[in-house]
Amino acid sequence: METPGQCKARSLIEKINQEYILGREIIGPRFELLVTNCLEILSSQLYEKSTHFLLELIQNADDNQYKCPRPSLAFSYKPGSLRIDCNEVGFTEENVEALCAISQSTKSGKTRDGEYIGEKGIGFKSVFKAADVVWIASGDFTFKFDRSKFLGMVTPIWEDFPAAKIPECTSIYLQLSKDYEDETLIQELLTFDANLLIFLRGIKEINIQVASRNEEVWKERIWKQEAEQDKDRVISLYAGEVTSKYLIRTYDIKDLPGERKRPNWCQTQLVLAFPITDFLEEPQFVPQNVYAFLPIRKYGLKSNVLESCAGTMLKGASLKYVPLNLFADEEGKPFTLSSHTAGKYLSLRYPTWVIEATMSIGVSRLSSREFLRELSLEIERDEAAFRGKPDSWHSQLAETLVKLASEAEYMSIVQDLPVIPLHDGNWTSARRHALFFSKNETLLEIPSGIEVLVVDSTAESDPNRRKLFTTLGAKAWKAPEICRLILKVHGSPDFDSKSFTVAQLVSHVSFLYKASWQPPKLADLWFATMRDDERCMGRKLYIPGSIEKSSPTTRVFAQLQKKFPVIHRSYLDEFPSDADWLIWLVTNLGLSKFPRLITPYVEPLPQPIQVLEFHEDNIYSPPGWDNRRIKQRPDSLNSAAIAPEHCIYL
Repeated sequence: METPGQCKARSLIEKINQEYILGREIIGPRFELLVTNCLEILSSQLYEKSTHFLLELIQNADDNQYKCPRPSLAFSYKPGSLRIDCNEVGFTEENVEALCAISQSTKSGKTRDGEYIGEKGIGFKSVFKAADVVWIASGDFTFKFDRSKFLGMVTPIWEDFPAAKIPECTSIYLQLSKDYEDETLIQELLTFDANLLIFLRGIKEINIQVASRNEEVWKERIWKQEAEQDKDRVISLYAGEVTSKYLIRTYDIKDLPGERKRPNWCQTQLVLAFPITDFLEEPQFVPQNVYAFLPIRKYGLKSNVLESCAGTMLKGASLKYVPLNLFADEEGKPFTLSSHTAGKYLSLRYPTWVIEATMSIGVSRLSSREFLRELSLEIERDEAAFRGKPDSWHSQLAETLVKLASEAEYMSIVQDLPVIPLHDGNWTSARRHALFFSKNETLLEIPSGIEVLVVDSTAESDPNRRKLFTTLGAKAWKAPEICRLILKVHGSPDFDSKSFTVAQLVSHVSFLYKASWQPPKLADLWFATMRDDERCMGRKLYIPGSIEKSSPTTRVFAQLQKKFPVIHRSYLDEFPSDADWLIWLVTNLGLSKFPRLITPYVEPLPQPIQVLEFHEDNIYSPPGWDNRRIKQRPDSLNSAAIAPEHCIYL
């Protein structure tokens, strides 16, 4: 007993059938032959492959409507027949009308790529390339197309389905032609391209079953699962016991140019699927299919798009591979990697075995010269960031630079890099600079205020960095070199003595003395005096003696300090118990002791040079001094040539 829905469905099938049969009676046998031949050409010559109808059926199934959580499609082959089952919602009257016509598809009005795969309503006719009779059961409809009948490929005949129906499924049963090569179909099913499922938008699962003539049955289930991973769409594809993962990238293409055949089609999507593999496993490079939802052909397309260190996808020709064994720290991070370079460096996530393959699609290797140029730019862009790197990082970089500096073509470039930290906190390059290590074999320290580039003591204690500094010309200083430099600095025309503190000036003279250095004859240095901010050359400077505070001489000396430059007290305190200190100043740097006070000649002209004799009784020296030693040096201490105008009168 038919239900009301089945009665209505039968009426539609019979109505369409009668419309085609009526046309036969009116048209006549000649036109009947013409139309039949056209349908034959359409079904058999539209596609070259005899199995292409499988893809057309998949296309139709993907365009169907589904209410179930996992839309699926099943192919079941047994000798002489092929059954297709799909758990869609079922045919509507419009679907049946379109199936029984040509170029009258319910999909033809789409406005964008993605609504349907099918287009012209003719794909289903390709089943007649393999079948003579096709049964369809969907919802209340059960009918067939019989190719042997007049207009049989479009004229439906109401008839029961030849096999058991599956509830809530659309089923198609193909009775294969006697001259059809079943082996081709069997091979197509056994080697079904599982990747096709990646690009289907509706179907989530495909089941295939093949029964041979000896009743052996081969089965395979292919299904996919979609998820998000780090905001990327990832598809896991399962085919039998094989599992594959693909990273999906989708790009919307809008404002497509108009086309007469697709008047409302203005946009589409480009979808790329990248296999996700274990980096320890080397993939097989094989040609891949290009799909327009269904596979077009194997183009052998090799991706020319790679990931950069910044995470962007770029063409290989835009990327540089950084050899990590040459230009990276012990953690495998390039020395020159920063926000400025990340976008042009090949991602560090690629394993070593991939690198050679990337070279074949345009990636180039970072050369030594390019590395040095990048390093120079990185230092220039952000000196603070470079200097703030850990000491261990600078040690590893130094090891790399030593290797590069060993080659003559790179030595000059390395010399220009400001990679040498100094003891005053500044950094410098080796170009045109005399560099000294902060420590030498003596206990002497280079005095403050002398423009000597002294390497930071912490940096020079690292073996790799010290080797680099030595390669670039840094050396352990020797006392005579520093002594000559002190003399040169003080003798410079632009030497500003007031810019130096008292302590700095004292340290300069102290260094010369402790180095036991014999200055050149008439050597002269700047000294600090007892007057605030006054500086004086040593040969115009006086050293006061130690006298009793209550003596008349004290008052005289107080007056002398107002007119004559007297050495600052800090010099006397530098070596308070060393009797040779003041002697050395007088002997080597020309400082003078105060002469005895005298009464000048009455006649001013000619102005004589009066020679005064010192007596040890008139010289008061600090405790521990031996005045007899001074007395024994008549050339420097026991006599003094004093012009009358330089004398003080009582």
